[in-house]
Amino acid sequence: MYKREKSLVSVIIPTYRRPDKLDDAINSVMQQTYNNWELLIIDDNNEGSEYRQETEKFMKSYTNNKKINYIKHKENQGGSAARNTGIKNSRGEYIAFLDDDDKWDFTKLEKMVNKIKDISEDYGVCFSSYYIITEKGTFKESQPKAQGNIYKKQLLKDHVGPTSTVLVKSTCFKKVGGFDESLPARQDYDMWIRISEHYKFIYMDEPLVYIYRKNRGVNDAISSNYMYNLKGTEIILDKLKEKIKKYDIRDQKEIYSSQYNYLGKMCCNLGNFRLGKIYLFKSLSYKFKNLLLLLLAILGSSTWNFIKNLIKEYNIKIS
Repeated sequence: MYKREKSLVSVIIPTYRRPDKLDDAINSVMQQTYNNWELLIIDDNNEGSEYRQETEKFMKSYTNNKKINYIKHKENQGGSAARNTGIKNSRGEYIAFLDDDDKWDFTKLEKMVNKIKDISEDYGVCFSSYYIITEKGTFKESQPKAQGNIYKKQLLKDHVGPTSTVLVKSTCFKKVGGFDESLPARQDYDMWIRISEHYKFIYMDEPLVYIYRKNRGVNDAISSNYMYNLKGTEIILDKLKEKIKKYDIRDQKEIYSSQYNYLGKMCCNLGNFRLGKIYLFKSLSYKFKNLLLLLLAILGSSTWNFIKNLIKEYNIKIS
């Protein structure tokens, strides 16, 4: 039935301080309809810590499972280092990532392997839409649209999203290297930019991943460490500045305007209007139509939130 299962998929789950979440993540891999996978659990807890001991205790039940490889860091090195450890120890033709508090649809690997094998060899990444599950139990589906040669679009903003949504050919990492461990945040965005410079992306308009944000709020992915996101974006732009210079002036302005617009809106959405105004003003210097957002930021939180809710209710699109 599954004639293409000869291609091994290496699944990498970095885990840190969440031994209670691992069971659901691992089960969502073990229940996949695609059976030819290996699972690498990268324990990023400090050696001797309570979380390390709890994770080790939990993983004992998988000791005899030859498809699961449990690898321990001596000390916490961060998510990027954990993913890189997984990549270095992987054997698969494809690599997939799953955060320890997320889950996959049981058909994810089967559908993605078949999808990427059905297209030309210059495609390196398959990614899907996903559900966000909030503390209220509501589902919010994210639907990125960009596919094919998305490099220029990625310079404007991230069209791919979380690492849990992708299936990547292992040759991509041999070409561009691993995740940048020096970045304080947005390491996944940086990786998708680097891969998209050399490979095409294929998008599946089907939610195959459940991203959990329970008890942490809808904006947790950026809110708790949003200053790291600001710094990470600035570093990425600095890394890309010579490549951006190769575009004409109009495209350069579009890229910087889009990036500063994103940072400005993020700050305002999280209540930091002082910093939001700074970034929106920088965005305005590249693109005048962002004046509206700057004016809303100047007017303060009540006006900003009123307009934001209005936009959401009537599905109005502004930059």
